[in-house]
Amino acid sequence: MASGAVPPAPSFVAVARMALRWLVVASSLCALGIAQAATYAYRNQAFSYDTPSASAATVTWHTSGAAPACTNYPDGDDDWADVSFPASFQFTFGGTAYAGVRIYSNGILAFGNDVSGFHRDYTPQALPITSPGPTGPTGCPNAVPVNLMLPYWIDIVAGTANNTTGASVRYELLGTAPNRRFVISWVNVKLYNRTARYNFQVVLYESAAGVNGNFEYRYTSGSSNGANATVGVQLSTTDYTQYSYNQQFIDTVNGTSILWYPANQLVTKDAEYRFDESFWSGVAGEVKDTSGNSQHGQRVGNAANIANGKLCRGGSFTNNTSNATIDAVATPLVPGRSGSVSFWYRSNNNWNTADTMLFDATAVANRPFFLMKRSNGALRFAVADSAGTVVTAETGNQSFAANTWQHIGVTWNVRPGTNLTLLQIFINGNLVTYARGTTNGALPALATLYIGDNRTSGVTPSNGTPNGANGAIDEFYVYPIDVSGPQFQADMALTRPVCTALDHFRIIHNGTASCGPAQVTIEAHDVNHALFSLAGTTMTISTSTGHGSWSAVSTINPVNNIAPGTATYTFANESRIVLALADPYAETLNIDINSGGITEHTGAASTCTAADYTYGSVCDANLTFAPCVSSFECLESGLAYQNLTASPTARNPLYTKLAGVAFSFDVVAVDANGNRVTSYAADADKTVTVELIDGAAGGACVSRPPLSPPVTSPLTFTRASQPTEQGRKSVSFTVNPAYRAVRCRVTDASQTPAVVGCSSDAFAIRPPSFAVSSSNANADASGASATATPTVKAGGSFSLTATATPGYDGTPQIDVTKLAAHAGAVATGGLAGNFPAATAVSGSATGTAFAYGEVGYFRFDPGGVFDTGFTAVDQPNDCTNDFSNTLVSGKYGCKIGNTAASDFFGRFIPDHFDTVVANACGGFTYSGQPFPLTVTAKNTGGGTTQNYAGSFARTVTLADANGAAGTLNPASLAAADFTAGVASKTAPPSVRFTFGSKQTAPATLKVRASDGEASSATGSEGTTPLRSGRLVLSNAHGSELLALTMPIQTQYWTGSAWATNTLDSCTDASAALVFVKTPVTLPSPTGGAISGGTGQLTFAAPNQKGSVEVCANIGADGDNPMTGCRNGTSLPWLQGSWDADGNYNDNPAARATFGIFQGRAPVIYRRERY
Repeated sequence: MASGAVPPAPSFVAVARMALRWLVVASSLCALGIAQAATYAYRNQAFSYDTPSASAATVTWHTSGAAPACTNYPDGDDDWADVSFPASFQFTFGGTAYAGVRIYSNGILAFGNDVSGFHRDYTPQALPITSPGPTGPTGCPNAVPVNLMLPYWIDIVAGTANNTTGASVRYELLGTAPNRRFVISWVNVKLYNRTARYNFQVVLYESAAGVNGNFEYRYTSGSSNGANATVGVQLSTTDYTQYSYNQQFIDTVNGTSILWYPANQLVTKDAEYRFDESFWSGVAGEVKDTSGNSQHGQRVGNAANIANGKLCRGGSFTNNTSNATIDAVATPLVPGRSGSVSFWYRSNNNWNTADTMLFDATAVANRPFFLMKRSNGALRFAVADSAGTVVTAETGNQSFAANTWQHIGVTWNVRPGTNLTLLQIFINGNLVTYARGTTNGALPALATLYIGDNRTSGVTPSNGTPNGANGAIDEFYVYPIDVSGPQFQADMALTRPVCTALDHFRIIHNGTASCGPAQVTIEAHDVNHALFSLAGTTMTISTSTGHGSWSAVSTINPVNNIAPGTATYTFANESRIVLALADPYAETLNIDINSGGITEHTGAASTCTAADYTYGSVCDANLTFAPCVSSFECLESGLAYQNLTASPTARNPLYTKLAGVAFSFDVVAVDANGNRVTSYAADADKTVTVELIDGAAGGACVSRPPLSPPVTSPLTFTRASQPTEQGRKSVSFTVNPAYRAVRCRVTDASQTPAVVGCSSDAFAIRPPSFAVSSSNANADASGASATATPTVKAGGSFSLTATATPGYDGTPQIDVTKLAAHAGAVATGGLAGNFPAATAVSGSATGTAFAYGEVGYFRFDPGGVFDTGFTAVDQPNDCTNDFSNTLVSGKYGCKIGNTAASDFFGRFIPDHFDTVVANACGGFTYSGQPFPLTVTAKNTGGGTTQNYAGSFARTVTLADANGAAGTLNPASLAAADFTAGVASKTAPPSVRFTFGSKQTAPATLKVRASDGEASSATGSEGTTPLRSGRLVLSNAHGSELLALTMPIQTQYWTGSAWATNTLDSCTDASAALVFVKTPVTLPSPTGGAISGGTGQLTFAAPNQKGSVEVCANIGADGDNPMTGCRNGTSLPWLQGSWDADGNYNDNPAARATFGIFQGRAPVIYRRERY
């Protein structure tokens, strides 16, 4: 946590942490960079600072160390916080575009999924970091970190920990796209257990897609100087670049800025001496500078051009030992306050043989500026300021063998301030030593730079040598800034398969640019028109009109616009680059290139040959910018485009589409007057983004919301197809969700500003169909089973779900004319209920209060569930008035419906039964007497369910709901008894109820019907009063001379005795009477009908004596003495127990007597008086 001296009485934790930190520092103070693959390089640049504004956000540190914080010291000590970039800001680091960054309080940024827990490590060390940091609380990760920016790794408190106030880390987005910067600032922070405060920041520059972004470390003036801290970048243990470790590099007076950039973006050179000339004769300008800056040199003395250089040819330098003899290459360069030199050196002797001067710009001995190899093999680099203070960097002894090529690089940066002047020496890409010193920041009056010997005749620089280089030097590069190791490594990696020189440039383009930037390819050629690789060479490219701006299309380095129409570019080991020229003017121009006098016309290009054609068979052809597209329109393929500016009432229609089905329409490039731009893509391929947006939203086209999830497609108008495309091309989509109203939006982002156009017409994307289902009326999809479950009461509530596709939010309707009942059904029931509006997320609507009035099943025929309003935006012209999912003249139907018959829904059962009973005998029914019964299956509304028949009817059990003792016969109705929902037992009546005992008091029968699923208990139940009855015949006698009447009577059991059944006026026993006459000539009686419970039989006067045995054969009476009265069936419920055996199975009988039997005279006392 802390750095510097520890205050009095520090805590034990502080002492332990400080001891650990200094142990690591002590063991690593001399650690230097070694060559490795490095994605990033750096350079110092002019200081600037973005002081956080009032709107800058402040990070929130953790208040607890436990997971997920996973820190031993929260509250901004060894802490971290995640910060998201604004949605439109793009920053690519190490080849990956990130949406945010993790900020360590200890001066580090971590990108990506950080599981290292390295925020806990407060002890800086030299890069690379190869070990995990300290362990954290239980369950917290611990790993070697990756993807780190280390602007100032040291033990920092940036919150409230360690009794700190006023410290924070703040962040904000500044600037204007596409040149914005995301600035993260450590504000008023301190080191652990220290009081001094300081500020620094990291600036992340907005990057183009797929290109690693630049970033900058900035350090303000103040108490911080860089001591003890680590500064650099580490993507992995093998991909890192260290700027400093435990070095005082910060200018505490003026501030310091370090720019980091992709290492493949090679630095622009001040001069590049390839030494590939075939001969040096001492003529001015003969040693060519191929950087494009025309800093040509010449041979001095006996320096010679040789064939066996490191790359092609090289320079050979003598071993003269006199400072008065100079064998060198003289350059016109005078070193500035900062710079670098990079070259190959091959010593004629072992390195540890003798002193040799490698380059020198010293004018006065005590104001040296030179690089030499010492006799012990060490390299010494000395630079003096104008006051004579000399800073010297010297490597350890080197033991390279004679005649071996070694790469040497040196950098210098002379700045005022304590230890701010820095010299570095690199050998074979490795930083082997550096030296810091305190200078006044000004160089003395130096001479021009000489290569291979001392500069000034008679002057040996202080601590230098008069000896020549005694060896070969090749590829001598001079940079205007102090470069970093990756640049030297890139210099080492350069190859030159063909030993030629830059001769001319070739310009390639299409001759026209119809809209937006024109693509321009630049090739570097040698004299044979072969591609020629340039590294660090700068060219200037300009337009003849002075109009336009240049940008990179396929380059490594950025393009620098320095004036309208003019830019510079530094090649980075490239022979071909592709640029874009944007010109706001409709004009014809010519492009010019110059790099140190090399142009598109120099050398072999002075004569136009096929190898240098711009396009067609023209060299250095003009480029014409045609009128530019200002908008786009979308319309159905095959329809003629209508200029709506000229004809506002015309239409460019887009028809209804089907969700989940591929569709296409045409995109048309349009100019400001509404005209179709037929020349679009005539100069180069044009890729636009076509997206579908909310067609109902208002506002500007560019701000209308896109569909969610987004639906986009790139569409490329190709130059090759431009003659046939003519600014119009088809794009295809498949959109799975449904939408009521959609428009297309087309964006050409290659133009500045981007060109955006929306379709004038909106269109619907409708579901192809509805699928109808039920969660509780789904017993049998085939509608056949009469037993399947679940069941629903006819007329009772059940649910139906109409499912379309996600996005559908309409309200399905029902066409009741398209209902179909199950096979064999008598009737199709009525369907009541409605669907609510569908839920867009699922595209389904569920109604829970549907009711179907019949028994069995029903289904929807095609179109039974429908929606006619979802496609309202397209009606009536852009869809057909039907359900068609087949294109007819390019149009689908406007309506949505179930396209096939749905499954059957059911099984529906009766809600209840109604029973209707009629009295069999006037106002009552005798026990055992058949009575009329009707059982009807009903729905909840009381309507007859006519489909309760056949297999959908069931056996219906009959019972007395009042519980009288007795039996119903039959006890049930068969399913076959039901026709159209009704079972009728009335013609003739065939249901009877018989008391268990003949002597049962009158009761009321209530007939209940139940089939196990429905019951009359919830319906209407018929009743009839029941009486247990018998028929009584009484004996009669009389004169044979007179007519005789025999009384008959129906009786019922009152509960205690038999009594005349005065309610009976329906019984007629006349047809059941049988007779035995003695003699047989006696007359038969007439009568037998009962009225009010009584009746009579009448005999005519027989005029003879005798008797007639009368029996009512009303039931089965097998032991009746009268054989003719044993098998009656007409009134068995009126039999009695006439043989006193207790069984009421005897037919009644009586005797009529004529003239034989005379009863006692009705005289009590008679007296005669004489």
